[in-house]
Amino acid sequence: MPIVRDEHKYRNRISIGFGIWVDHNWRKEGWNTEEVSRNYFTPESFEKTVREAFKWSDEYVWIYTETPRWWSDTGKLVKLPGEYDRALRSARQE
Repeated sequence: MPIVRDEHKYRNRISIGFGIWVDHNWRKEGWNTEEVSRNYFTPESFEKTVREAFKWSDEYVWIYTETPRWWSDTGKLVKLPGEYDRALRSARQE
């Protein structure tokens, strides 16, 4: 806040949120649905990252993916191991 002229105005207009790219760098590193330990985020590290993002954000945490899908026409996960869904739900509960 030391560099902000009007702290009240700033706090009324700015909020902090975080974006988390679950399958970060998948084009080079791949996205593995069988061996999740090979992914940029393991389910455990994803849960920890989401939990920390919620802790420090004012309100929002944005979850971004390119390969895995949280929703589909059938209502099921696509190329997204269930461990990631459970990790997100667990992080949100805290």
